Amino acid sequence: MPDLRTIKTKKSIENAFLELRQKKNLEDIKVSELYSIALINKTTFYNYYSDIYELSNELEEKYLQQCFLGFNGYDCLFKNTEKFIKGIYNSFNNNNTIQILFSNRINMLVEKTQKYLLEFYKKEINTDEKTMCVIFIIQGAFILLNYKSKQEEKLNLLIDIATNIIKQKF
Repeated sequence: MPDLRTIKTKKSIENAFLELRQKKNLEDIKVSELYSIALINKTTFYNYYSDIYELSNELEEKYLQQCFLGFNGYDCLFKNTEKFIKGIYNSFNNNNTIQILFSNRINMLVEKTQKYLLEFYKKEINTDEKTMCVIFIIQGAFILLNYKSKQEEKLNLLIDIATNIIKQKF
């Protein structure tokens, strides 16, 4: 059973990090700022993390996992492409913590998502064409997150293109 003090301390560190991340780029966050906000000492921080990047990576992995587990259609990329694309788009578009963690780092979000999904679908993605198709869909969905106008129109276009590619090729 996890120690309650450890859980509280790590939650305090997480909250402080997210607070700082809303205001600053990852590279600009200092451990001293973080432990001051989290109301812990320097040694306590280093008991859990070697640096700010390890903390960031742990939180990114945690919240990406939650995002994937919570998105409707995660397992239907080749069976129901529309459901998959809408699911991934809505899951990431509606997750404020993911947006905070990956602000100014969309490429890292895309890279981690690709890695995660390619691993999940590794039995079905057995050709270079399928790999390229999955990467196209993932990158298309994330590019849409950056658009502020006509998102629905662009989402439908991505769905049409991806669905046609999958029907023709697979």
